[in-house]
Amino acid sequence: MRHVRFFFLYLCGLCAALLVSCNRDPEIAKRKYLENGNRYFSKAKYKEASIMYRNAIQKDPKFGEAYYRLALTEWTLGRTANAVRPLERAIELLDKNRPEYRDADLKLAEVYLMAAGEASANGKQQQLLGEAQRISKEFLSRDENSYEGHKLQADVALLKATNAARLGDKDTAQKAIETAISEYHRTLAQRPQEAGIKLSLARALAFRGDYPESEKQYHSVITQDKTNATAYAELYRLYVMENKYPDGETTLKMAIANNPSRYDFQPLLAAYYYATNRRGEAAKVLNELQGHSSDYERAYLTAGDFYLNVANYEEAIRRYQQGMSTTPKLRCSIRNALSKR
Repeated sequence: MRHVRFFFLYLCGLCAALLVSCNRDPEIAKRKYLENGNRYFSKAKYKEASIMYRNAIQKDPKFGEAYYRLALTEWTLGRTANAVRPLERAIELLDKNRPEYRDADLKLAEVYLMAAGEASANGKQQQLLGEAQRISKEFLSRDENSYEGHKLQADVALLKATNAARLGDKDTAQKAIETAISEYHRTLAQRPQEAGIKLSLARALAFRGDYPESEKQYHSVITQDKTNATAYAELYRLYVMENKYPDGETTLKMAIANNPSRYDFQPLLAAYYYATNRRGEAAKVLNELQGHSSDYERAYLTAGDFYLNVANYEEAIRRYQQGMSTTPKLRCSIRNALSKR
């Protein structure tokens, strides 16, 4: 019996030692942090995921996958500027044959293009465009059919077309937009369900003036994903540009119906009604928006802002006052809005 007890105590001690050893082993610890981060990320708990990935990096400052996952978290949160450094580190450390490397490289180039689009047509913009083109050429040098390479070629061409048109250089704009459309078609052939490519192609087609084909791409995205807010908003603007106002109205109504938890389409529809002298329908849309104040606490503020923007100050004040009594926490925001009058 004494031997059994001794053996049991020995096993307990051995297990405890192993656990301590595992916790102290940086390789095991970093993997555990990565796995926990991935688990949080899959549940949309991005703050917790970010902490786990940063812990993994602390255990191993050359852990490329952790940098990539951290960058992906920042990207998902819309903090693209914060994603740049972890993307750069991921590219430095990951094997070039891994899909994570390709995605990190693509995303870094897309950040450069976003920054280039916001910069004026100067040396800084050209530098950013040059970096995006360099990454694109690297993709194509490894694989002439690279999805990432051709997508970036298309994105660069679309931005160049936009810049040229702004400067009045019609020939350059026309050549660039044809390149963009050709490259988008090529990438879409590889990934037919890629909504982002369809949206970019729709923009390029609209730029060229090929409105029917642009509309088809937007409708394709909406058919594929009825919650894609970008597709609805851009299709509505396209219809307005074409003077197809009834189609624009239908698009906004469909967007509202298919996105019950979003409240950014109601002001657009109200503005459409107001501009077409259908003031009663505009008021009805805003009243319905205010009916969702329990879910959307800024409902009354949004309605007040709408009337403030169309210089209907009396109605704006009335809506703001309703909001102050219905949603007291908005009082400060409403007072600020009233002070702008």
